[in-house]
Amino acid sequence: MFKIAICEDDIIHTQIIKNLTDQFFHTEYEVSTFPTGTEFLDSLRGNSCPYDIIMTDIELGPNSLSGISLAEKINRMNPDSQIIFISQYLQYASAVYEAKHIYFVAKDQIQQYLPKALHTAIKNLDKLRGQYLHFSIGARKIQIPQSEILYMERIMRITEIHTRTEIYSAREKLSELLLQLPSAFCLCHRSFAVNLRSAASLTRKDITFADGSSIPVGRTYYEDVKKAFAMMIMQK
Repeated sequence: MFKIAICEDDIIHTQIIKNLTDQFFHTEYEVSTFPTGTEFLDSLRGNSCPYDIIMTDIELGPNSLSGISLAEKINRMNPDSQIIFISQYLQYASAVYEAKHIYFVAKDQIQQYLPKALHTAIKNLDKLRGQYLHFSIGARKIQIPQSEILYMERIMRITEIHTRTEIYSAREKLSELLLQLPSAFCLCHRSFAVNLRSAASLTRKDITFADGSSIPVGRTYYEDVKKAFAMMIMQK
């Protein structure tokens, strides 16, 4: 199921966006609406963003942060959230590139371009969701999206896989799981592997995530992790 958020301070435009969304989707989805960016952020738990698609106006009222500032925060919490900017002011068409997004839709062309933006979002999400990590819990075979993983920790004969919302206990070793994963995943310690796309900061001693949690960086791993992290920032 797709989780969708609409951030719009105008009631009429909120309804227009919701109606177009209803017309577009033929699969299961859930829509939440927020009149300000501040209320959107207040609704989040654990400094993580569960929404797959976020459609936001840029000007959200005098008592709210802007849609661009909101998008910057979402980028850090969940890089895979698909952000669509919607505005009646074309002067923001350049400013939106301060944050990662997939589309800018002018309100006077919303009927034509919002469905195209949603199509792009779904295409991106399908590609991301097609990238899974497979592992075993007892006799059960499990698969989870790679993009949801923060880090993995080997404890005795169990590997704990920490995602944005859950912790899984797999029997496979770190080395076995890493064989399935792209270069964004790497060892940062003899007992830890990290998804660098989910990392917020790196020091010689640890890696910190957007929710404030952290994992250690081993001395012999630091230089390799540093180079990989720098490359990840450049790609973003």
